[in-house]
Formats: sequence, structure tokens, C-alpha cells
Amino acid sequence: MTALFDDPMTEAAGAPTDDICEAFERVHRSKCTRCQEFGAANIRGAVMTRTTRAQRWALANVYQRKHPQPSHPLNLRAWWQGYRAFRTTVLPGPDCILVQWCGMWLGIEHDGYTHS
Repeated sequence: MTALFDDPMTEAAGAPTDDICEAFERVHRSKCTRCQEFGAANIRGAVMTRTTRAQRWALANVYQRKHPQPSHPLNLRAWWQGYRAFRTTVLPGPDCILVQWCGMWLGIEHDGYTHS
């Protein structure tokens, strides 16, 4: 995913990376038995709140505070599943998205600024 987001050609072409990622996650959740067994409101039926790229980066940074990204690629799949489950807990707010983390609510603005 990082290669897709950080690629200057992708930005220059105006590729709809947000839509591509959401479509991939939707299809993946509907077909992957491991995701269906994993949970998070039975991730199969969960709906993710629409987010900007900056908000997704901020969400990943928040998730990484408690769950550091593993260095071995075989463990990365489990990290991504946990992150996706975490993303399903995001709620839309008035001017930001809200996520409960470590006993408090965090607000993440459209530009990725995170506050409690």
C-alpha cells in the first residue's frame, strides 16, 4: 500500500487510490475466511467509514502505537488484519472521524491531525 500512496506517478495521474483501497478491502472481507473468522464485529458485515488518505495514515500511526508493525513479512498479514479490524471501529464525527483508543476518544481531522 505504501508504494501505491507514495508513488508520484499515482498522484500525478490522479488515480482514485481511496476508492481502489476501499473496493479491495470490501472484496477481500467478503471472500477471505480468515478475516471472517477474525472478528471485529465479524468483519464481514462491518462497514468502514469513508476516510481521506491522511486520515488513514494517522489511523495506522495510532494503531502502531500499541501494535508495532512486524519486521517479518509472514507476520505482516496478521498486523493488517488487526489494523482493518481497528478501522471498522471508526465513527464519523462532525468535522473529523472518531476512534476509541486506550480508553479515550481520538478525533482525526481531514488533514490527519490527531487530537483527543
